[in-house]
Amino acid sequence: MIYVIYGEDSFRVELALKDFLSRHAPHAEVSFFEAPQEFVNALDFLSRQALFQGPRIAVVKQAERFDEEAERGYRDFCQSHAAEDDRILVLACSGKPPRWALRAGNNHIDCKKLKGKDLAEWLDEYAASLSITLDGRAKTILVTS
Repeated sequence: MIYVIYGEDSFRVELALKDFLSRHAPHAEVSFFEAPQEFVNALDFLSRQALFQGPRIAVVKQAERFDEEAERGYRDFCQSHAAEDDRILVLACSGKPPRWALRAGNNHIDCKKLKGKDLAEWLDEYAASLSITLDGRAKTILVTS
């Protein structure tokens, strides 16, 4: 299974990744890798037999920096493991991911940069999730900066 978390808003990308892991990783073996240097290690981690019963999640950060070798490894992974629920590859990108990562069948979480009313609404929701309230002036400063 493959998830691609991407967008111009790097803060929201990190929040989406944290939320994803809180929902999917309580009983999973999780490893983090920096792309593109460690992408081969991520695929190796997913290909090995699991030490514990449960899913394995490889989180690859900076996936927007993938090169052709990473693309070949990704395609090989897709052919052999993409449909398996117990092997989860998460590509986290600040900005646009490689176009081949957005293929049909992958799960996409787009953290586009919010502006104006959308940003104000998101700030209200995020503040509420932290049990805080933003006054009008604070929200105006955050929305306009």
